[in-house]
Amino acid sequence: MERLDLHLTESVRDFSRSVYQKFIKNVGVTVNDKLVKKAHTPLKKSDVVKVDKKALKAFVKSLAGAQTRAEVVKDIPILYKTKSFLVFDKPPFMRTETLIQGLLPVHRLDKDTSGILVAAKNIKTQAALQKQWKAREVQKTYLALVRGEVSPLKGRIEAGIARSLNDRRKMAVSKSVKARAAVTEYEVLEKFDCKTINFPLCLVRAFPKTGRTHQIRVHFASIGHPIAGDAVYGDTRLNEKLYKVAGLNRQFLHAEKLTLTNPTTKKELVLTSKLPKDLTMVRKILIELL
Repeated sequence: MERLDLHLTESVRDFSRSVYQKFIKNVGVTVNDKLVKKAHTPLKKSDVVKVDKKALKAFVKSLAGAQTRAEVVKDIPILYKTKSFLVFDKPPFMRTETLIQGLLPVHRLDKDTSGILVAAKNIKTQAALQKQWKAREVQKTYLALVRGEVSPLKGRIEAGIARSLNDRRKMAVSKSVKARAAVTEYEVLEKFDCKTINFPLCLVRAFPKTGRTHQIRVHFASIGHPIAGDAVYGDTRLNEKLYKVAGLNRQFLHAEKLTLTNPTTKKELVLTSKLPKDLTMVRKILIELL
């Protein structure tokens, strides 16, 4: 059986799991025409779930309030700032578009991914930075917690990625002529074999050499090691277990380091972001359970 909040996160996908949990608790959704207000409610395949979309949008708006970009980002750390671009330490559950209102996107991070996000202040800088991304001159490093014992300890995943034929909202590894080349290198940092979880886990550092949509998530899922907490490509049973045991309510994926060239000074710029509190706590709990 699948939990109600996980079902909404995976099927509707407009908002984060935490938002659906709050919506279910405060407003509720109908399951087989009965109002349900418990996020952990188990669902059968035959159950019919209905969400009042107008009520959902109004609820989300009430959570955010009528905020300006300045209000939205006032408590978000800025890792680096110049006259031509900004580097944010993006929190989870925030869309890239929400964070960079009034600025120009250089790249994007998934809503539930935290870490380094670069935004330009003018078109010239945006073009200069995006040129580095396209030329694969930018070095990117992510931290991810994945299911299973990853072997070898250092490796390379090289598999094309295309839109899924079964679900157009997803990406998938593909040998189709439409697939775009994608390469992810990795190294295993820590292993966790917790009897309480019943799933072996590995903390890995991933180095995406290309920048395809959902690349790290899709690549690790394709080799049997989906990212913990991933509501789209992950393992539902593992996700539920980690939520109960460690409070993990989003994908364990963090943009840890970015190395690029400052387009103004032409000097190398190395940016780093510490693992955020929620993921640090999950790791701490896993260590305590060993």
